[in-house]
Amino acid sequence: MGIAMVNRYYQGLSEFHCYATRVTTGSMRLWVGTLERDMHKPANARVRLCDGSGRQVRVRLIRRADWERPFPAVSQDRFCKSFTFKGLRPGRMYRAYFERWRADVKAWEILRSASIRTLPKRLPLSASHAKPFTIALGSCHWPDHDGGRVGTAYRGLYDHPRDPHDSPDTFSHPRGKQVLSGWKSRRVNRYLNKTRDGSMYDIAHKTSWRQWVYPGTRTREYFLTITFSRHGHGSGIRMTVKGWLVRDVDLDERRKRILTQRAFRFSRKLT
Repeated sequence: MGIAMVNRYYQGLSEFHCYATRVTTGSMRLWVGTLERDMHKPANARVRLCDGSGRQVRVRLIRRADWERPFPAVSQDRFCKSFTFKGLRPGRMYRAYFERWRADVKAWEILRSASIRTLPKRLPLSASHAKPFTIALGSCHWPDHDGGRVGTAYRGLYDHPRDPHDSPDTFSHPRGKQVLSGWKSRRVNRYLNKTRDGSMYDIAHKTSWRQWVYPGTRTREYFLTITFSRHGHGSGIRMTVKGWLVRDVDLDERRKRILTQRAFRFSRKLT
């Protein structure tokens, strides 16, 4: 006889979280827990990792004594746990489920889930028209303070992208409620990082550096996608940057989508 699965939190907002904090070609490090106050630690919890077909490939149990505090000096009522799943296949999508055991109904309850793709072994060739490796940089957001506008826009990149190449393989959010502004006067600067002996790219203002700014409740939100692929015989890298603007399509608050703000797409060959 199988064990039933409770789906209380799965489709709606949840006070619990499940994030990937580090991903390689064959492993991923997950963070589960909550940063909300007055939450009860599950006596028995687990994280299941399933492949694209839904088959469970890894599972980690969490007992009450295993929980850690993210901010030891601040509060004792927030809790979390981090661990690494190894032996995964490169360039594959996995689904992680953060669950707790409900003794009253004798079932595992899904608290939060996340989709994570491992890194590919190498970048695709740009001449092959294969989907490039895509990174998105954007703002973290309150899902209930903006009517779900930003969250819906991010989801749209995955569910209904106009260009499949825009669908991110990974999404990075700055810490805090922050967004980029002033796209018309921005450019990408390349500089040599002597401490790491490598090339890095920063988004810079034409005349001066500008900080990430806190938007008002009516401020439009911006983010960008950066694609990477190999060009030529694979000896160089092509980088394409695309800027995005999140805004309302019409007066119906239930209909949101993402639109490109302007022609902010260019490529640069790196050798």
